[in-house]
Amino acid sequence: ELGSAGDEFTDGQMVFLDFGFAPTNRIDGQFTLNVLGNVADLEPLEIQYGRRGLPTFERVDVVFPEFGVEPVEVTQQFNDRERVEIYDFNATYRGKVGDIEAFYHTPRYHWKYKGDFFGLIREATDIDGQDIWNAKAPRGVEFAGKGALEGLTVLGGPEVFWGANPQITLKYSNQIGNTDWTVMLSEEIDRQGESAAGGTAATIRETNQLTFYTKTSFTNDLSLELGGILAARDREGEQYDRIDAADNIVIDTIDWNDTLGFRAKLNFPLFGTLAYVATDQRGLVAEGGSVLKEFGTRLNYGDSLGNKREYEAGVMMNFGNWMIFPRYLHRDNLVGANPPVEPAIDDNGEILELGLEPRNRDDDPFAVLDNREARAAELFITYDPTGATGFYQWDNDFREDAKLAFNLAGNYTKLPTFTDSYQFFFVPTSTNASFGVNLPPEDTWELSSRIVYNPNQNIRSIFNIRHAFLQSTGDPEGGTRKFWEARAKFVIGKRHIIDAYFKKDAWGAYDFQRQFNVTFPEQYKLDYSILLDQKRDEKTSTKIGIRGLFRTNDENSPENEFIFNGEINRYRFHVVAYFIFNFGGTNPPRPIN
Repeated sequence: ELGSAGDEFTDGQMVFLDFGFAPTNRIDGQFTLNVLGNVADLEPLEIQYGRRGLPTFERVDVVFPEFGVEPVEVTQQFNDRERVEIYDFNATYRGKVGDIEAFYHTPRYHWKYKGDFFGLIREATDIDGQDIWNAKAPRGVEFAGKGALEGLTVLGGPEVFWGANPQITLKYSNQIGNTDWTVMLSEEIDRQGESAAGGTAATIRETNQLTFYTKTSFTNDLSLELGGILAARDREGEQYDRIDAADNIVIDTIDWNDTLGFRAKLNFPLFGTLAYVATDQRGLVAEGGSVLKEFGTRLNYGDSLGNKREYEAGVMMNFGNWMIFPRYLHRDNLVGANPPVEPAIDDNGEILELGLEPRNRDDDPFAVLDNREARAAELFITYDPTGATGFYQWDNDFREDAKLAFNLAGNYTKLPTFTDSYQFFFVPTSTNASFGVNLPPEDTWELSSRIVYNPNQNIRSIFNIRHAFLQSTGDPEGGTRKFWEARAKFVIGKRHIIDAYFKKDAWGAYDFQRQFNVTFPEQYKLDYSILLDQKRDEKTSTKIGIRGLFRTNDENSPENEFIFNGEINRYRFHVVAYFIFNFGGTNPPRPIN
């Protein structure tokens, strides 16, 4: 209902119980149980951990004897599901020849500083982001060799990072003189049966990779990194369609060359600065993982996908407390995306020429998506007088000790070609579905600034401002979005915390809202909390607080929110009061809003 008749009240409780064990001096570990009481239904404004306990409605077949023996499909409500679950677990055995760690939903880091040049093992630290979907990555076992097996790592599990297929990965690293080298072999055994990253993120086909990497350090500032990849050998012989130079539709086949890739990066001093040049050459199916991104870059690397000829350069210039860092990226495709082409049919209904559809990653051996052609330039200007607390470190908000530190960032990306079709995970059928359309060519840009201001020991403030013109990550309907975001956070007396934002014409807080190009005219948040104990730690202290969310709707918002029972619904809001009592254990996941 609308207006005051639409007011609702909901409440929820949950308990985390932590257990630790150390039966011997070689074995130790911990696990956490989560127990639900009532489950507060805060959707659609907030999706929170614990939603597994909300009622669910399923279509089931029921036989009614009075109406005969044929089953009738009815909707049935199921309550009190999964009231208790194992939230996380990890255990370590320390042996003479190696250590073995079993992990379940505990943070793990990428291997990019350990020889994983192609980023096969992604970081899995966004536990809060997983929790809203009740995802349980990372899950697996790792063996790290010692002594004669020093440098050998074996990793395996059903989901070793969020969205990973079940896999086994071997890595061996060593050093010869001033050259470090690493070999990695990864074999995916099966495909995830559920969404790759919660919500509507598409699952991906299983693959395999063999990579080789070397880094030779000539001086502290001069080094050369080289890497090669062999991937997706099982796709050799698969066919794909494309348009040739004469605009004819042709059928081609994946061959051995399409599985190969090569990366190189040269870091060198240049007139008192630090510079680099890099290239990434990939065959059509030479898919890796997530490459290393540092110093806040927003360059679009096309992530894991192949089918690219990529060149990059950057110069880091340091002037006292200032850093100026321009970067440039140029990428072309070996084979472009498919435009939609209707089949040619004569008067008798005979097909004269086959049509063409945008590719997708399920029905075709490859697709042109984030790896589309791009010419991108960016400039980051950073002021940070205290180098010991790096401005681009993940925890800088908490650790920055300068009175004032800030950056100004700008990125401009020309996308001269369209994409193939993105996919989403269709929950009712537990399969991927294709949007079936291309994202169009576009010139996108982004301006932003992050400011940390600590006027004295009792006040810490962080500001984030962003203005951008960006595309969706799936559905082009509605066009490219120009939006504003402004966020502020204040910590006063190490006890009072105020967190707020304002967004104009922006996507919502969740990835699927950008995927489906869902925006809201205005979004507001105001959250105040007070820490009640002496720890003064926002993550682990006992605290009480109140949070309000408000957003307006228009034709670009979800239709079931904008039009309700035939009437226009202009806005939606809720207010949440919360109390978290912490005995020193696991805190409830941070809300994503």
